Amino acid sequence: MKSSQMQLQSRLFSFRSAGIRCVRFSGFAAVFLLALALFAGGFSGAKISGGLHADSAALPLDLSIRKSVVLVRITPIYYNYAIPWVKQPGQSYTVVGLVMPGKKILVLANDIRNAALLEVTRYSSYERSLAKVNLLDIEANLALLSVEDDSFFDNLLPLPAGRDPVPGGSVTAVKVDQVFRVYREKLQIKEVNASADFGFTHLPVTVFRSSEPFQNGGILLCQVRYVCGFIGYSDQEKRTESIPPSTFEVFRKRAQSRDYSGFVAQGYVLDQLVDPVQREYYRLPKDLRGALVSQVVPGTSAYGVLRAEDILLSLDGVAVDDLGFYEDAQFGRQHALLLGNRSPSGIREPGDVVRVKVFRDGKEVALEMPLRSYSGRAERIPWLVQGQPDYLVENGLLFLEMSVPLVRQLYGKSWQRNAIELAQIYQDKRFYKKPGDDRVVLLAGALPDPVTRGYEDLRGAPVTSLNGKPVHNLKQMREKILELKRSGESIVELRLSGGQPVYLNIGDREAINKRINTRYQIPAASSFE
Repeated sequence: MKSSQMQLQSRLFSFRSAGIRCVRFSGFAAVFLLALALFAGGFSGAKISGGLHADSAALPLDLSIRKSVVLVRITPIYYNYAIPWVKQPGQSYTVVGLVMPGKKILVLANDIRNAALLEVTRYSSYERSLAKVNLLDIEANLALLSVEDDSFFDNLLPLPAGRDPVPGGSVTAVKVDQVFRVYREKLQIKEVNASADFGFTHLPVTVFRSSEPFQNGGILLCQVRYVCGFIGYSDQEKRTESIPPSTFEVFRKRAQSRDYSGFVAQGYVLDQLVDPVQREYYRLPKDLRGALVSQVVPGTSAYGVLRAEDILLSLDGVAVDDLGFYEDAQFGRQHALLLGNRSPSGIREPGDVVRVKVFRDGKEVALEMPLRSYSGRAERIPWLVQGQPDYLVENGLLFLEMSVPLVRQLYGKSWQRNAIELAQIYQDKRFYKKPGDDRVVLLAGALPDPVTRGYEDLRGAPVTSLNGKPVHNLKQMREKILELKRSGESIVELRLSGGQPVYLNIGDREAINKRINTRYQIPAASSFE
């Protein structure tokens, strides 16, 4: 796993492009294998490669495990980011869900955020039951499901939650296959890191390496029968991350409130401050240690409290060193981002207030930082797009707002090498310095039509102006076109980032747009209609 500081430099906060599950169980195969296993005594001891065992000598424990997990079959539907009025069905896949008190099932938010259909299966039956989302928190990457048929939980029993594993601690990683055979592997926790999967909320994750991958999830057991981790991510090198009980238990308890508060979004970026010349520039005394605040993100706890070029000395009385780390009483040396969400007594809650000490303008300053969950509107260029992306089709030209999913689809995983101009824009403009709603509007492509001749090769070009005035976002651009149309204008001039003009015939826009929308089966000329 990347260090928290490396995560921040690569996204500001990390994102795992391979985070979607890789394992796929076909429905027919699962039914056939389950029937075969039951007929042949398939729940007896078995062994698979890499040292993982289904130990028949521990049948009572295996039964407890089977009662505590379910299989969640997800049938997704995705928006096509390049033609966002189109939804595309994805291949169904299966992940492990953890049975929770109150007849709920814990899953990763990322696994189900595009789900069109959720079906769950328990160990005692291969019949699928319909499930629905009760709560989804993409910032914490956690979600709770319920099942329409309450009797689904009759033979299920949650295992008690244990304590968070610590580096060097021994745990047992557990997974089940599609017929609920249990496989276990004893291993050691390598490290605990601060991680933000998709947003601005850094929470602890435990990291281990295993003989076998856990690509469709699983659990960690401590003290034999206590759940001390919900496996959330496993890469091809069998490096696996697990969400500790301190996180998922807090999520479960906060979910019971009508007003779910979420988790604290810290919102500060720290750079190391070890260079003597840099320390002298900031007039930092030799006896003081701290890390440089290089950026503060709108919509987070730090916004309005910390400033860029503050030197963070301590948070809640805990000292921060020159590299931006502190000593955690349980997890050892950790990045100070984790300190913003973790206190000696557990996970902090939005609404709490912590004491912060910084070195600012040549002197120490004591501050109070009210903690809050992420309120949005920090990203000018979103890393993750929820729901249908905004779009505008005008005179056969498709305009979209720049996002990472869009440029990945247009230019591939290596888009930062394949689209150098967009990579530079992303580097310079991805985050707001204060809350805003301006976006980077792209001419994403041209639909074949007589009115688009000469524009066929334009793809991914930033639109800088409309009739000489800056383009703010797609909605404003559309409103300006309609305003010019009402005022009697017949031609609109757009300018692209390279200075190239693009002309729109708005005098006949209704007829042109209707023809093109009909030909290409576009339900509406924009997402705002």
